[in-house]
Amino acid sequence: MPRVAQLLRVDEPIVPKKICPIAYMPKGGWKNELKERTVPAQAPGVNKAIVELGLPADFLVVLIARGNDFVLPSGGTVLEVGDTLLVLSEKQSFERVTTRLGHPVQHTDRSSAVSPRA
Repeated sequence: MPRVAQLLRVDEPIVPKKICPIAYMPKGGWKNELKERTVPAQAPGVNKAIVELGLPADFLVVLIARGNDFVLPSGGTVLEVGDTLLVLSEKQSFERVTTRLGHPVQHTDRSSAVSPRA
């Protein structure tokens, strides 16, 4: 069964999805997308401040989901294992940063998943 689970990509526990308190309404002509990225244990950015990561200017960490809380990040915010970063960036910057940090390029595009707040 474990090999079958790996092939079907269901070999990891299901993590409940947090509801982000930010609404994103993309406008025509924007190249930016709002995406999520979880910080795994082996990531080079663990226990480092955001400013130490050397992120491109068009890569903005908007919010961090940490445990049951949301953190409004600054350059001095230190990343922890399991943090989910909500990032606003161009696709190319997201892929460069994701690759540089040693992650496969897999993400959640929130541009169509986030509904406007009433």
